[in-house]
Amino acid sequence: MVQYIGFNVIPFTSEAAARIFDKAKEEIKIIVPDDKIDFCYNSQLVHALDRAIAERGVVVKIACVSFAPDKGIFGLKSARFLKLKRPYKRLLVVVDQKHVIEERTPKVRKIEIGIISLDCKSTLGHEVDSIFDELTA
Repeated sequence: MVQYIGFNVIPFTSEAAARIFDKAKEEIKIIVPDDKIDFCYNSQLVHALDRAIAERGVVVKIACVSFAPDKGIFGLKSARFLKLKRPYKRLLVVVDQKHVIEERTPKVRKIEIGIISLDCKSTLGHEVDSIFDELTA
């Protein structure tokens, strides 16, 4: 675990992101920069999102400029899909307004460089939540 500007930060891995999704209690908001990003088709993440919806009633909102219908996270029947008002350069995810997954290098479409910020509900979580709402309202 790394401390970064007062936040608990861990490196992005699919396993770590799936564990965060498995802890979701209320809402997961995902901003997808485009429908070709590997994150969207990772079976471990898709299954974790599906479990969150089916087992705990978590609301999953996915915002993107374009969607690949019925594939990966775009195939989650109970997720709510929203069209971004304008393109956004990087992947951002907020879980229950307190855990944030952020793509750190926008040019890398396979997210190998990124962070997961844990328990950042008072600042970063609200900021990412607001960005999602602003881009989809």
